[in-house]
Amino acid sequence: MSDTVQACPNCDSTSKIHKLIHEDRVDSADIDEDYRCYSCGHAFDEPVVREAKNTNTLRGLARQLDRVDPDQVGDAA
Repeated sequence: MSDTVQACPNCDSTSKIHKLIHEDRVDSADIDEDYRCYSCGHAFDEPVVREAKNTNTLRGLARQLDRVDPDQVGDAA
């Protein structure tokens, strides 16, 4: 798992950054920008790369299984 993430240079969000394709460019201001943050609406050339704030993003059953002590799990045989 990578310890760095791409983030929006405006709001620091990592969850809603999308690379724009021609059809995604909504106005002439987007013509030179390659990415858009859908959290704040900011368009930009390159996302910033920073250390991940949360390295364990597992949720639900995956998180529960990840936290189980292997000694508490029965044999698969």
